[in-house]
Formats: sequence, C-alpha cells, structure tokens
Amino acid sequence: MKVCFYTYGHLGDFIITIPFLNLLIEKYPDNEYYQCIHGGDGTVIPEIFLKAVPNLKPTDSPCGDLNIPTWFGDKSYHHLYLNGSEALKVLYPYDMISNQKYFWKYVFEKNNFDIAIPNDLGLNFDFESILDKKSLNSINQLKNNSRKKILFVNIKGRSGQTDNENWLSRIDDLAKLCPEWDFYYTNSEDIVPSNTNVIYTPSVFGNYSSDIIHNSYLSTFCDIIVAKNSGAFQAISMQNKNVLNQNKILICQTQNNVHVDDLECFYNRTLYKATNIHTQTTPETFLKLEEILSPMSVNVREITKEEVANIDRSIFEKENWYLMAWGMGDATAATMFLESRSPVPYKILCQKRVFNGIKFILDNYTPYPHKCLEVVVYPDGDIWNNTGYPFDQNEIMMSCNGFFPQDPRCMAEAHRYGKLKVAHMPFNYWDFCSNIQNTGVLQKAYDYDLKATKDIEEKTCILFPERGDSWQMDDSFWQNIVDKMKEKGYRVFVNMTKKTGVFKNQKTFEGTEPLNKYELQELMDYIVRHKNLVIIGQACGIFDLFKYLGCLKLMVFAGTDGSDPSMPDPTRAGYQNAHLHETPFTKNHIDIKTSEFDVRQLDLIVP
Repeated sequence: MKVCFYTYGHLGDFIITIPFLNLLIEKYPDNEYYQCIHGGDGTVIPEIFLKAVPNLKPTDSPCGDLNIPTWFGDKSYHHLYLNGSEALKVLYPYDMISNQKYFWKYVFEKNNFDIAIPNDLGLNFDFESILDKKSLNSINQLKNNSRKKILFVNIKGRSGQTDNENWLSRIDDLAKLCPEWDFYYTNSEDIVPSNTNVIYTPSVFGNYSSDIIHNSYLSTFCDIIVAKNSGAFQAISMQNKNVLNQNKILICQTQNNVHVDDLECFYNRTLYKATNIHTQTTPETFLKLEEILSPMSVNVREITKEEVANIDRSIFEKENWYLMAWGMGDATAATMFLESRSPVPYKILCQKRVFNGIKFILDNYTPYPHKCLEVVVYPDGDIWNNTGYPFDQNEIMMSCNGFFPQDPRCMAEAHRYGKLKVAHMPFNYWDFCSNIQNTGVLQKAYDYDLKATKDIEEKTCILFPERGDSWQMDDSFWQNIVDKMKEKGYRVFVNMTKKTGVFKNQKTFEGTEPLNKYELQELMDYIVRHKNLVIIGQACGIFDLFKYLGCLKLMVFAGTDGSDPSMPDPTRAGYQNAHLHETPFTKNHIDIKTSEFDVRQLDLIVP
C-alpha cells in the first residue's frame, strides 16, 4: 500500500510530525511512504528533512492509496477540536507533543494502524546519517573550543508568532560587552558585525540551500540557544540533545498561545531538563539575555599602587568593606561566607591574584542578587612589605585584634565597626560557621557540578603538586602516584598556571601531560565535564572549590602531623586546621598525611 502524507502548514508543522511518521513507518515497514513536499504559502520541505524519516520518499502531489493530512488545522479534523477546561484536561500537559498525540491517536485508529505512542517521544535527529562528513567534521571542531557559546536562530517566522525585528545589531552590541562569549547567528541581515566573536554559522560548516539541520547539530555544542518561534526554532532547539541537557538555557520568543502561554516553547514538556525561558518581544528577549550573561552584577574596578595610597580611608568608616589579601582559598571561602552571613551588602578590596577566585564564586557558586556590591582590585607583588596588606596592619580589623567572623554576634554587628575587615578562619571552620545551606549558596555550588554536561568518559587524574607559596614535596612522591594511576588506566595531567611568580616550581612528571587551563573558570568548567575523574594535590586553597564537586579528591598533607617545618607558615595549611573530610558539605574527599601514606593504598581508594 502507498501511504502519502501532506500538509497545508509550514516547515515547523512538518517537523513536529517527524517522530510520529517514524513510529508508523517502523511499525509497518512493508508499505511505501511518501511526503508531499509542497506546504502552505509556498513552503517547500527541503530534501534533507526527509532524511530524518528513513524510507520516506518525496512527491510533488498526494499520490497514495491512503493520503493523510498531517496539518491538524485541516478541516477534516475540526470535529476533534477542544476548548476550555476540557482541552486543558485532555491535552495536559499542553505542549506540542500532547497536541500531536491527541490527533495522531485519531489518525492511527481511523486507518487501522495499531501503534502505541510512548510518553517520552521527542525530536532526535540522527545527524551522522543526515549530514555529510565535511559538515560533521567542521561542526565537531567546536568540541575543541572551550569558550562559552550562544546560538541565535534569527530567521524571521512566517506564521506571525512574534515580531520580526532584526537582531544582528543587538547581538553585535552584546558581543562587545561580553568578549568571553562566542555569538553564532543563523541568518544574515543588513549589517556586518564589527566584533570577531560574532560568527555566521555557514562560515563554520559551509553554504547549503537548507542548513537548518546543520544549525541543529551546531546547537548541541552551544550553552544558550535564543530563537524566534518558527519551524527552524523547533528543529534546532527542541532536539533531545538540547532539552535533556540540565546545563543548557533555551529562550523562545513567541506570543502567548491562546490555550497556555508557553505551549509553543515546548515539544515534550515532560522531557525538559534544560532551563526554558519564554519571552514575547525582541526587547524582552535581549533584556533577559543580558541578565543571564551578567551573573556577576558587581562593579569591578582595578586601581594602581598610587591610587591605593590615595584611597579615602573614611569610606571604610561609612561602608561595609572586607580585605582579601591572602591566598585564593581564603578569598573564595570568605566570599561564600559573606554571601551567606553578612547581614547587609558589602564591598571587597583584594589583591589581583585572588580576584579570579572571587569572580568564580560570585558567577557560579552564589545565587543572584549578590550581597557583594563592588570589588576593587589592587596590584600584586612585594610592594606591600610581604604582607599583602595595602595599609598598616593596625588599621585593619582581623582575628589578632578581636574580629572573629565565626562568632554570629560579631558578624551581626560587623558592618557597624567602621573599619576595613578581614574575614578569616581555619579552612575547616568555614562551612560550620557559614549559612550556605539555608541561603541557596550550597545548592548553587552543588548544581555547578550536578548540572554540567558530563561528556568526557576517559579515566582522568589531575595533579596539583604545588602550593600557592611555591612549596612542593619531593618529585619521587608524585612520580610514584603517577606510575600507580597509569597502571590503573588513568590519563594523568599536571595542572599548570601562568602565575609563575607564585608557582615557581611548576613541572610535569614522566608519563604526565600539562593541563593548560590557565583561567580558573576554564579549569573548573573542564573538571566538571568528567565522568571518571580523580584529583590529587597538596593541601591548598583550590580544594576549597573542589570540595563541593562529586569527583574523588585526595588532598595530601606533608610530614607526620600534616605539615613540614621547612615549608612557609607550616601550621596554616597543616592537617589540624585544613583537613576537609569532616566538614559538613564536602563530597567524596579523602585527606592524606604523607607519613601514613603508601602508594598501594590507591588500589583500595581509586576505582
């Protein structure tokens, strides 16, 4: 039997039927199946879309023994229409798939097709069989690009679901404000972007008469997809590879549907793990995007040594300022603490070398809006008499002169003290004294790892052998660990940094590779992509970030008591003050003293 499908709708109306066509053809493969490629208002279904439905042949007009209209605006389906509370009940949860299921159930039963429609039906293109190898290889190169990516589906719709304003000038303006992002767009407009991080998608994969499926594949490598409601939007953003990604953000610009406002934003609402945002107009869309791209809504200002000397110290009497002049671990822990414990907004004065840690916390581990209002960054170096403090220590409130932030009564009044303050305590005190579990901070920190795309399956070990004061244990200690991890099938990296003035003993070991993720954000984003990761390193501040991650972490303390007299300030990072395995929110972490360590223990600890 010849079965022919036809539609009076547009391309999107064909796309949303693809899973149902596949169900029918897979269940009854002995029939011949055809799709009339001509739709309404001059729409022609591109040949490449028919590849998404194996064994579906194109035809210029209905040619079947059985001709089935698949646009459910067709008058032959008018008797099925529902309204009001009945529609809400029958078509729950009211998305594209629930509407399609309702009509396809009728089509299947009317034509004696015995087909069960699964609840988890979604759009799932087999890109490997649809796209040519050249396109696949070109788009796959995006895997090697660690920069954050946004895809704009700026095609203009044909069904009037939203305004058809041009987007490219807005995209270009946003790209200038966010140089750390790459902005991809699908359709040319009447301007040429001025920023190199604005990229026309055909420049990635080449020019094709229909490139929607090319863009659909490219979208799976992007962090955010922004689109006007159209057939292209459905094919690109509603892919299972996108909607099942917890770490992805989708923004759909479309007018409210008469039944449920955001009905057309979802294909199968029950599948969605991605964040799905509904906007109605171009200004609203870009305002929402600016909010997303500016998570650190904090004023940041760098000053020179001369400007430090000329700071009006009276601001510390009037405003709530904290100094972060020690290591990155101190700064990151203090920032999380202040976000959860400071009773009023605060400001930070910090050395440049710890700023990226503060920024990472505010961008990734603490919810919006932040209590931190401003970060003023002063230069690193030995210009501060080796203390890191830009002023005489007697001008600064800290534990040596009675400021104990771990005391709730002290923090309740801290903003009234009228001095620049240092929030500091032993590493293993922070989580006991903070309130991160009740302020959304802890969940945000956990979600950074839990919602990441885990696309690196290789067994991987990353070593952090050096402390921030440049003290390093004997090379043989690390080489033994490397040999054991290689024996267990791990690929071993050594973390490297550009902070050569601080980390002076950087080196790789035999059998290792350098991990050149120089920016903290880049490093952390890489770490959370792993399914099988072990981190092993000397006790240092970066473990204060790692402790909220689910991967296995081994933190090593030198000497019999977890310190070594030859290291700078041995007690500060000693076992008593810095071990983390007993802190309340630390995940999958083991503290190790070198005096009690035998490399064969890794056979028991490491998977």
